[in-house]
Amino acid sequence: MPIPPDPSPVPGDAPDRGQRLDSWKEIAAHLKRDVRTVQRWEKTAGLPVRRLQNAGLRAVFAYTAELDEWLRLQGPIPADAGDEAGEPDDDPQVPAQDAVPASAHDEPA
Repeated sequence: MPIPPDPSPVPGDAPDRGQRLDSWKEIAAHLKRDVRTVQRWEKTAGLPVRRLQNAGLRAVFAYTAELDEWLRLQGPIPADAGDEAGEPDDDPQVPAQDAVPASAHDEPA
């Protein structure tokens, strides 16, 4: 029988913070932006992202209510804003017609 989640709040956690997002990917998805964009916003625009103590720079988390409030205070942001021109996509793909089959690279035996 599975153990039900503890409904009591974590000490020091305010219930009005919203859901906790535990990675850059989750934070970016919530804001509907690229991971690199939200990382840049943290550095240049004060995006409210927190870091775990003694866990290095990669262990981050944020609360949805704080992110939503930050976004509201920024004013309207166009759909393509924040993604710098020339910045490569996180997941570039080669069009199928340009792909070269692996067998074309093999030398005859």
